[in-house]
Amino acid sequence: MRYKKTAAAVAVAMTVSVSALAAASVWSAPGDSSDPLVSKSYVDKRIEEVKAIAGQGGGTSGSADNDALLSEILGRVEQIYGSRIQAAAYTPVFASAGQTILGAEGAEILLRSGKAVGRAPGANGLVNATDGSEIMNGTEVEINNIIIVPRGDGRGVTAMTDAWFLVKGGYTIAD
Repeated sequence: MRYKKTAAAVAVAMTVSVSALAAASVWSAPGDSSDPLVSKSYVDKRIEEVKAIAGQGGGTSGSADNDALLSEILGRVEQIYGSRIQAAAYTPVFASAGQTILGAEGAEILLRSGKAVGRAPGANGLVNATDGSEIMNGTEVEINNIIIVPRGDGRGVTAMTDAWFLVKGGYTIAD
């Protein structure tokens, strides 16, 4: 009997809680005027910071002025974020036999043609995201497999023959 009363009390409490949560979600939708995603004062502050960087209070009128403004803003962003800004698309890269593509941390490398082997000094290798395996130093890289460079510590791929790659993210080519 005591068990039934406890179970009934728990059921009532859960019903009341669920009802309260449902009612709260109906009355305040995220992103509406009562609950904005970003405050207006935050946006206004950021606009004023961009204007201050540009050194002017309003917009520019000429194309040369716009280009200069854009270059200055991009230069400041590069100073703040450095090499963390990387390409969001794949870039075709050619490597002659013997050259190595060294990836930055998080870079993706795909072998499109030719032959290549992994370059991974140390105990761990490169991540083959296509088949879930690990590519150790000297292991052959399969064509069209996505290879992820986990750390920018000299890991990459070495072309055994002339080869074409697609690379996303930061990289350098070493002889």
